[in-house]
Amino acid sequence: MTVTKTILATFLGNPHFRQPYAANLNQAYDQLEQLVERINVELNFVDVMDKLEAEAVG
Repeated sequence: MTVTKTILATFLGNPHFRQPYAANLNQAYDQLEQLVERINVELNFVDVMDKLEAEAVG
């Protein structure tokens, strides 16, 4: 997760970011952004499941 966020930050620092001639860069950034969101959702889901399990046991 940390590595992915670092990669996203390097995209934002690139002067060619979101320029028409950098279509591949833009696509890669969008894909990484979606991956970060998916990871966040999955981690939140795991956290909720762990809490529910702890409540059921406790």
